[in-house]
Amino acid sequence: MLLTTLLSLLSFPSFSQFGKKASNRDVKDTLLLQERSPSFKPKMGRLVDSISIEAVDKSFVIAKGETFKMDKLGIEQRAGWVNPSSNFSKVFNKSDGIPVKIIVSRKIPEYEETIVKEKNVLTGKEVDKPVKKLKGYKGRDDIFYGLLEFNKVHEICNNDPATRAYFISIPPKYLDAARGGNISVVYEYYNCTPVRKKGANNYTTWVLWISDIEFTK
Repeated sequence: MLLTTLLSLLSFPSFSQFGKKASNRDVKDTLLLQERSPSFKPKMGRLVDSISIEAVDKSFVIAKGETFKMDKLGIEQRAGWVNPSSNFSKVFNKSDGIPVKIIVSRKIPEYEETIVKEKNVLTGKEVDKPVKKLKGYKGRDDIFYGLLEFNKVHEICNNDPATRAYFISIPPKYLDAARGGNISVVYEYYNCTPVRKKGANNYTTWVLWISDIEFTK
């Protein structure tokens, strides 16, 4: 399912989230971990943005644009969350996610112009040709912190694009919303009616809470 965007800034400290708002449910529904029935574990994922994510304990690194295999990361895939509501950004302390660093490159390349000699193919004479040469980079990387979860999915719905593999994307405004100690959350979900369940629900496939201050438990 394609994600739609919701930005909901609440009272200080502010929170925001990226995902589709669930139907009107009590906040306690957000706190309910889904049943242990999900059993399918997506085996691969991709970090589609120009950022990198590394575990605070240095146990893994996901490079920008990297397609990664879950067995190489060594991360336990969790049961996940049901019907994340507009309060989802506030429940980070209920998560068993891995503490991570999110590195956003803000470096801009600088070039200098040099002159090289080049022979004119028509006249055979050497002429001056201006060439741009990389001088270096200016700026610095921005560092954010997060709690990253990868979730198992229901077997009956494992043919959905969101359940076959993890595709991690962080819109820039959700990084900006995480400054000053504020918390934002981005996630992907799929809609599914599991066997022996009445009606469909939204289930998360991955979740990432973000702040510019490290998460502690």
